[in-house]
Amino acid sequence: MIKPSIKEIKIDSKRPALLKSSGATMVEFALSLMVFWSSFIVVVEFSRLMFLWGTAGESTQIAARLASICDMTSAQQGKIRDEVSRYVIASGQVDLGSRSDWLVFQYFPGGCTAETCTQVEVALNNVSAQLLLPLPLTSISLPSFRTRQSRETLSNAVGVETNDVCD
Repeated sequence: MIKPSIKEIKIDSKRPALLKSSGATMVEFALSLMVFWSSFIVVVEFSRLMFLWGTAGESTQIAARLASICDMTSAQQGKIRDEVSRYVIASGQVDLGSRSDWLVFQYFPGGCTAETCTQVEVALNNVSAQLLLPLPLTSISLPSFRTRQSRETLSNAVGVETNDVCD
């Protein structure tokens, strides 16, 4: 193997080292940045979806609790629905509009009255989360959440005292 002599090695001293690169570093940085931000946005959206998931479960528990201590009337159920909708809408991913079928109340045993009911079940159905991702999948349907609660007063008034929670 022949070693080059010092005279044969050419050193380009006129161009600084930074200008010798062909832009590959900039392209790699741009590609890496796109992958990073795309991954970051997906993680944030997944976190928002999990927040909504937890909020929906908690909302059914609140609704069941309110249904067990308030009147069984449809007007009272509407008030409970309005109260609980604030929690679900606060996530920023759900638009319930004027629908009322998303929160269903059932009293057990079937056909019972305020004196004979033993349990209340509330189910959150047909709720979809709107994702802020630039993908074809922009809406995910949440599963049905059900909570069953033992009856308590099932009345807005107990004796002479009114139940402030039900107003």
